[in-house]
Amino acid sequence: MKAVALAISIMIALLVQSFAQPIVSGKDIKASCQSAVDGPKTEYESAMALHCMGVVRAILLLGRRLEERDAFCPPDGTHVTQATNIFVKYLNDNPDKTQLDIEDLAIQAFRKAWPCKQ
Repeated sequence: MKAVALAISIMIALLVQSFAQPIVSGKDIKASCQSAVDGPKTEYESAMALHCMGVVRAILLLGRRLEERDAFCPPDGTHVTQATNIFVKYLNDNPDKTQLDIEDLAIQAFRKAWPCKQ
């Protein structure tokens, strides 16, 4: 029981630390998202992978609701794992853009993958 409580305490501390240090650019979040795609190997990587997937999921939910110039249209049933894979591929394919905000990068990646039909 003590081991479980300790593990939960460590996980909470790691999550708090990850949110206390805001991740703002693609460069900052790339390793976290790569962990989400590859499968995290440590509790810290798990926490960071969850952070990445949370950001990706939030942006994914907004896709069709954005202004036309930013909107993207993922197929119905698109899972956050698929979107995370697309985001990581975009980061890897565009290293010169990783200084941009993660929101802008995710929107660019998703617009490329899932443009809305006019």
